[in-house]
Amino acid sequence: MNATIMRIGLVAWAGVAMLLTGCAGTSRQSQQPLSHDASVQEHSELIEQARKVRSRALTFEGQQALKAQKWDEAERLFTQALMLDANNTEAQAGLAETREQLTNAGGVQYLLDEHLRHRRIRRDAALAEYEYWMHVAQQAMNEQKFERASQAVTMAELTLERNRQWLDQKQK
Repeated sequence: MNATIMRIGLVAWAGVAMLLTGCAGTSRQSQQPLSHDASVQEHSELIEQARKVRSRALTFEGQQALKAQKWDEAERLFTQALMLDANNTEAQAGLAETREQLTNAGGVQYLLDEHLRHRRIRRDAALAEYEYWMHVAQQAMNEQKFERASQAVTMAELTLERNRQWLDQKQK
């Protein structure tokens, strides 16, 4: 089946090439030169047919990629098919299914990545707050403001306790 679609596509593209190079400049019925309007109309129709054939071939390739779970390739092929023929319902359905698969496959990874990113942000914020309070404590010690230094150390300890769930084992 794939070979048949490929042959149809090649024949269609060969017809387009003949039209574009002027090899089809006479009417089949009368062997008389075509009027400019008829020639343009015939060229347009043949080009449209070739686009539809190529769109179907790309759709078939996209379906094969979809079956092989090659989501990115399937998405590319279905998108190309729709660029050639926006009314290709098989390509539309294939693209929708591909994007659903990408969402499902990528969705789990996205959620995991977001969870890990959230944990890193919380950890970094907790460590920054701890380091701030320890810096305040050190400054207070240098100025011999022992009450203030003690309060700052207490705040640093509370920061660690409050954020324990976000910290690595060695940071607790």
